[in-house]
Amino acid sequence: MQNVTADKTKSEIVNPTSQGSSFEMSRYTLPPVESFFSMRASEEAPSGREVLECLKTRLKVESAVIAQGYGLEDGPLPVRTLSYVVPTLRLLKELPDTTSAEIYIATQGVLRANPDFDRAAVLQNEANLTSLLSHYIELVHPSLQSRVRILTDKHLEVNSPTDNFIVEVTQDLAQVVASDQSLSRFIQKKGGDNALRYVAEHAVYMRDAIQPRPFEHLLVDEMQRDVDNVIMIGGPAEKIFYRARKLLVEAKGLNHAAQTAQLITPVGEKRPPYHFEDGEVAISDFQSRIHSTSPEKLLQEISTAVTNEYGRNHSVVRDLMVLFADAGNFSVLPDKGMVRACLSGALEAPYREALERGVSKLKNVVEKLSI
Repeated sequence: MQNVTADKTKSEIVNPTSQGSSFEMSRYTLPPVESFFSMRASEEAPSGREVLECLKTRLKVESAVIAQGYGLEDGPLPVRTLSYVVPTLRLLKELPDTTSAEIYIATQGVLRANPDFDRAAVLQNEANLTSLLSHYIELVHPSLQSRVRILTDKHLEVNSPTDNFIVEVTQDLAQVVASDQSLSRFIQKKGGDNALRYVAEHAVYMRDAIQPRPFEHLLVDEMQRDVDNVIMIGGPAEKIFYRARKLLVEAKGLNHAAQTAQLITPVGEKRPPYHFEDGEVAISDFQSRIHSTSPEKLLQEISTAVTNEYGRNHSVVRDLMVLFADAGNFSVLPDKGMVRACLSGALEAPYREALERGVSKLKNVVEKLSI
């Protein structure tokens, strides 16, 4: 593919073409945090800063909601779960005050896809995460409180109109997946029919252009319907889901007035931050683990305890550094060089101090939660 100049890219983002317009912006990787703005996913991708400027231009005349979804498990809730929301909050601060954010927790979707999960444990994690997100925004980003809503999805009755619609979408998706080997392997690896439906539900959660009547079927009733742009924020794990959604939209052939964009951040590079990795710190253990050590030492301990397969330990440490730095009100969030400096004990003093401030603030957040 030929390189795309920044000017052409900006034009495409601000004025999407009619073909695949619901996803025109989504093929670009946007890490929407200040220190990630210089990173490019490829030679063709504009920087996050360039995409941000395009968003600002577009949102002068159009409305938008930023949306981000959490999928929980029935195990321990990791501290780094909160790192997932950092790019969303930082992007929201950069956009007009008329832009809002919806953080939704897809508990019921997770339980439908994983019937063997401990239902009570998943629901408890949902309650804890809802509280943690609320307290984090209150204590770390108070100016955003009125612009962020934390939502949960609904239970679906079998044969309800929305359930029947999802069955129809799942059948459409099955035809799409059958012609794509990598998607077929992914679905089989993740559990077959349940996984296929879970991927189909993503398109409904994310308000993609697959419904004859836009937004008639929602899995989160409180989501906005009257909006020009839905900007989804996700980690690298969302790439495969986005690919399936894109093919599904193309197969359905619908075109809504609302545009859907999928923006990808580096947070959760090897594993979603809300999925516990053996060796990392759970919310329930955070106070005791940090009580007698420094943030830098804690991160070094975690790097040793978490498997280094595919660099998963460094990914976990980086997510935590993103969280600590954000909570410490530090403008520069960590790149891989900062992770290496932290693990070798060579972190510069200003960053070390920011991590300490952030951990102190996180203590206050966690103290508000009864576990």
